[in-house]
Amino acid sequence: NIMSQQNATASDLVTLARWGSHHCLFYRSQDDLVKLLAHYFKSGIKNGEACIWITPDGNTDKKARGALERVLSNSDISLISNHIEFMKCSDWYLRDGCFQPQQVLKSWTERLQLALNSGYPALRATGDLSWLDSAGQKQRRVANL
Repeated sequence: NIMSQQNATASDLVTLARWGSHHCLFYRSQDDLVKLLAHYFKSGIKNGEACIWITPDGNTDKKARGALERVLSNSDISLISNHIEFMKCSDWYLRDGCFQPQQVLKSWTERLQLALNSGYPALRATGDLSWLDSAGQKQRRVANL
């Protein structure tokens, strides 16, 4: 059991995530998060899975792509464009400027079905809730659900 091993790293834990599992990660910096998730998505790419990496706004999507390229072998870098989509959290969660939970759930369901219909064995994804901190108005909209 990986959880009982004292030398297990955070990268070990996320790369061994089972299908259908859900994890919440705490991290000190965006760089720490990007490095950790690069290993998570490396496993997805190696397993032939479709992947969606929801990143915080700003230039984190570029950092994410760079981190993923650093952990993949040269021969696997070409797989990035076929297996993973990078999307900013505000584009995913705040379409039309507000959070609509039913629309977000519908989008996840559609993406899963698209991946399965396209021959991928699974959809590996991360979400990012940093948009909750970005503006008081957005927080009020979420709180009123």
